[in-house]
Amino acid sequence: MKYLSQSVPEFETSPQAIQWCGDGIQPVRECVGRAHPVRVCVGVEVREAPPVGGAGVEVCVGRARPVRGCGGRAPGLLVLLFLLHTTSLPSLADTFTFGDVVWNYEVTNGVAVFGSLDGSVRAVPKASGDVVVPASILGVPVRVIGKAAFKNCGKLRSVTIPDGVTNICGEAFADCRRLESVSFPADLVEIGPYAFSGCVALKSLDLPEGLARIGTGAFACCLGLREADVPGSATNGFELAFYGCRNLVSAEIGNGVGSVSSGAFLNCERLERVSLYMTVTNIESNAFSDCPSLKAFAFPESIVAVGSHAFSGCKGLRIVSFPASLQRVGDYAFSDCPVLEALLFEPCAAAFGMGVFRNCTLLGSVSFPEGVHYIGKYAFSGCMNLESAVFPQSVTNIGFRAFHDCDNLSSLKLPICFIGATAPLAVAEGCKVEYTE
Repeated sequence: MKYLSQSVPEFETSPQAIQWCGDGIQPVRECVGRAHPVRVCVGVEVREAPPVGGAGVEVCVGRARPVRGCGGRAPGLLVLLFLLHTTSLPSLADTFTFGDVVWNYEVTNGVAVFGSLDGSVRAVPKASGDVVVPASILGVPVRVIGKAAFKNCGKLRSVTIPDGVTNICGEAFADCRRLESVSFPADLVEIGPYAFSGCVALKSLDLPEGLARIGTGAFACCLGLREADVPGSATNGFELAFYGCRNLVSAEIGNGVGSVSSGAFLNCERLERVSLYMTVTNIESNAFSDCPSLKAFAFPESIVAVGSHAFSGCKGLRIVSFPASLQRVGDYAFSDCPVLEALLFEPCAAAFGMGVFRNCTLLGSVSFPEGVHYIGKYAFSGCMNLESAVFPQSVTNIGFRAFHDCDNLSSLKLPICFIGATAPLAVAEGCKVEYTE
């Protein structure tokens, strides 16, 4: 341990201080006055303070004053300054000045985090205007923007994040209501949950290729966004990422993404266009539910599964085209789509879940292709204008009350195995039923 011994006459004021009162040293927040005779050690670690019977003293980068409760005086004053890699006195440097901005930070495992990982410290309280994040602090590289680091900075207008930053933690910029633009680094790997949620003025995103994870609700309720391009590297999910982005018009899911995550575009009221690459095999639950501006949806030939409620409540959806790769369509996947009028199928070995087309009131006819083997209960319940339905020989199960409240159903073609088993299907009186071999 290295020390420098010197006499201290009078100091300038500072919030960093050390209090010594005969039996140890502890931090104090403020100190004023002049030093009384005593011997102390200033630093993070103090091995041993010399024996003194003095009055005690509070020593700081500023002034020093006596500590009450210690009697006697000592003949001289000697301060041992603990040398970190500089001769500056603060031993726990948690602030850093860059330009005219004072930043709060912590160092974890050799890398700097602006703010803190647990969200207890803001990086720049009340940050405003155009902020450029430093790439390093005293030679230590910045890798992380901490949790809630800039949350609720209502006057923040733009942020430039330097290359080298790999993680933006949860809620880092949440509810920065005037934030218009963000420059993301090429090295970015993860954006945490709700990191930019509620940034209602954010106009565009240029997410880097290499970004692996977009956290839950990362851009939820960003009302200024009109386009969203998810990079092909985002293979670890983006649940609810764009939930409630009411002015979002188009979305592109990059080449390499395997699933459109749960609720990713839930309640995007103006979403009209969605581009999917052949790498997408799964549309997860609620991915596009309550998107009333979607008019048509053609799944790529790679799609295997469509999750529950994936397109429920899409009140403008008229046409859906299913590929040959399809294996499963989840419960209520297309329920409450009142203007859905055309279902187009390639031959596929698929199962359709419970209530899958429930309350699709404009649907007039449906003809499932060979290969479809399961139709869940209440599948067409409430399809008041359904007049005809055709099921191939491959169908072995049609669920209970599949045609409940289908009052206009007049023609139904079923496999021969359903002879005498139509009553549980709630087929309307007067419907003509044919059985095919």
